Amino acid sequence: MTPELAYFLKINVAIALFYAFYRLFFHKDTFFHWRRMALLCFFAISMLYPLLNIQGWIKAHEPMVAMADLYATILLPEQVVTPTQETVINWQEVIMQFAKIIYWSGMLLLTARFFVQLGSIIRLHFQCSKPYTHPSRPTKALHRSVWFALRSHHS
Repeated sequence: MTPELAYFLKINVAIALFYAFYRLFFHKDTFFHWRRMALLCFFAISMLYPLLNIQGWIKAHEPMVAMADLYATILLPEQVVTPTQETVINWQEVIMQFAKIIYWSGMLLLTARFFVQLGSIIRLHFQCSKPYTHPSRPTKALHRSVWFALRSHHS
């Protein structure tokens, strides 16, 4: 990982943590000036925090490091970890299976929607009254030339 990427990652993590702290404690505060100052300070601290060299500070305080090592060796039990056999995941196959599930779910949903709409159209067809038209009067649905063509065949 490049140092620039690590720096930006640390900044983003710090901003997210500070924003969560802000939402937890200052969200409904009515002192807008203090809220603004807190947000600006959070951004400034987020920018400066990755530049701090904590490892150099820890090396300067060797007794604290020695005490931590002593604590780790005396109080913490030794754990033996055996590696398990890693399973190889074929991501291309997983993505294809996921895409198939999404596709068939969509197809099933749209087919069900189609049949529901078709059923409502059929229900409307049987429930609605049918208009009565007299055979000697043309309906508005028929075009005039079609009406005259039909009339000439009946004469």
